[in-house]
Amino acid sequence: MSIVFIILTIARGAFVLALGLLLVRLLARSSAALRSLVLAATLLATAALPVFHLLAPSSVTHRLSSAARELVRAPVAPVAEPEGLAVTSAPTNAEGTATTHAPRSIAWGAIALAAWALGALGIGARAAVGALRARRLVRRGAPGTAPMLLATWYALGGRGEPPPIIVSDELEAPIVAGTFAPAVVVPTRSKHWTNERWRVVLLHELAHVRRRDGLTQLFAHLACALHWINPLVWIAARQLRAEREHAADDAVLRAGTRASTYAEHLVEIAAGQPVAFAALAMAEPSRFEARVVALFDDRSRRAAGARTASLVCAGLGAIAALSACMSPDAGAARPAAAAPMGSPVAMGANDPAFQATLEAELGRSVTDFKGTGGLVVVLDAKTGGIVALASRGGLDVRTPRVNGSTMKPFTVAAALEAGIATPATTIDCDQGTRMYGDKKMSDSAAHGVLDLGEILAVSSNVCTAKLAEPLGDRLGEALRRFHLPAPEHIDTRTFAGATLAAGEGSLTTPLALASAYTAFANEGVYRGLDGHAERVMSVGTAQAVHAMLDRVVNTAAGTGQAAAVAGVRVIGKTGTAETSVPERYYASFIGIVPADAPRYVILVGVDGTTSYGGAAAAPLFAKLATAALAR
Repeated sequence: MSIVFIILTIARGAFVLALGLLLVRLLARSSAALRSLVLAATLLATAALPVFHLLAPSSVTHRLSSAARELVRAPVAPVAEPEGLAVTSAPTNAEGTATTHAPRSIAWGAIALAAWALGALGIGARAAVGALRARRLVRRGAPGTAPMLLATWYALGGRGEPPPIIVSDELEAPIVAGTFAPAVVVPTRSKHWTNERWRVVLLHELAHVRRRDGLTQLFAHLACALHWINPLVWIAARQLRAEREHAADDAVLRAGTRASTYAEHLVEIAAGQPVAFAALAMAEPSRFEARVVALFDDRSRRAAGARTASLVCAGLGAIAALSACMSPDAGAARPAAAAPMGSPVAMGANDPAFQATLEAELGRSVTDFKGTGGLVVVLDAKTGGIVALASRGGLDVRTPRVNGSTMKPFTVAAALEAGIATPATTIDCDQGTRMYGDKKMSDSAAHGVLDLGEILAVSSNVCTAKLAEPLGDRLGEALRRFHLPAPEHIDTRTFAGATLAAGEGSLTTPLALASAYTAFANEGVYRGLDGHAERVMSVGTAQAVHAMLDRVVNTAAGTGQAAAVAGVRVIGKTGTAETSVPERYYASFIGIVPADAPRYVILVGVDGTTSYGGAAAAPLFAKLATAALAR
């Protein structure tokens, strides 16, 4: 269970509750029995929303796929890119990679989830204590008898044996105690009651039993526990208590009791109040005056018919089930990325030959590097539109995943924009190792002092994390400007914050990541899939990062040398992220080509391989970039 699931459930509950309360208001001139039925059905539907959600086929599919993605793509410690291209498989030296999995950054979602759970447990515990008190009250009482019990029970439509009468010296007013095996509990002074007093008491309390008000109260408790943060649920529960008392009062009046006579009995009985939270009390002080006034109202006192009850319950149940199936993204217009994988999605004419090349080269790379799947995204650098997509192994460019070091340029851009660094800033990489408590961040090789371009060229995790330390929450703000997901709060001095800065700790779709790189191709202007243009960083910052990405491909120390294309200048970044399978990686490369007059942003990824991004993905990029430029 996640905080998102809870928030969606509460939001759906608010919709159902608002609808139920509105319906009750529209039924103000109808019987109290019908209004209480509507409220009971509303609270039952609200409490059952999580069940409806889990039973909905689309929700089940979404839940399973989301859980699987979370398991397979759980944020882990960054994998350091190797220098040069000599390394083509994962190193076995513990110093070469950081295999310790990262904890989550300050988990505000988990904190909110815990707060909700504590509230729900507290309210549930209060209801449970009330039920236990009512049960003990019945057990400590003495069996009693009542005149006309059987006749009254049958007159109300009861079947079988009527509920037992229990006499207790712990209360002063009659109550019904128990949800599934209710009993009518009366005070010891009941032995002095007249037959008329017994008649109105039995009519009222047995009406509660016949209407199964104890069960509806259980639903109300459950709804309040699950949706305690929503004030509408408390309003509905309070109104249900009032309406069920009105309905029981109406049952007494329908049996022929005069309103004035019944009012006198109510006032005299109201000397005490129930001691058990889970009990239904005839003389509950709450809204007592309103009950007495309602006795003299000329409104209909008809009971809710079986047909009406069925229609109300079915209608509210259907509405709740429908709302449970709805998601925030349901029915939303999807960008062109929603096209089927493996088919061309061009912003102009389709190019079957280019698409065939993508498919063939991707399949060959997945096979050569013993991967489990792969994906390709080709965007028009100037418009941001999709040129082509391809995938293998069931991967989807719209599925969020950990992308690795391809995220580092955004950390560098954030530092430059914040003014905490310049392109000439140098950082000591601590010989490739940095400790955060008992957690270790590592590079693939020992590095000393590097400038920002060298940091990206060798893909130093340690230096990137140190660069981000003064940023704090500004790192998240910068990532969101690039339309990339990021938590609201980031403590960049912790291991979790450091791993996020180095390319881990957040899940991003490859399609969104490729779109974010259009800002480096357009001097700081982001181009969305729909052509939307937005400046996300200054021209100076964009040009500086552009030059640094050049060093990744075009210097001897760069991890992306294999992405070079003859006769054309390429810039880009390698990435390697751990998967849930030990020693298996998601190797990727994102490049812009040509660098001096960008036409394409191309992202390639090979999943489940033992090789790094510079070895498995960069050569694939070069082949696809060559094919794209030849179109």
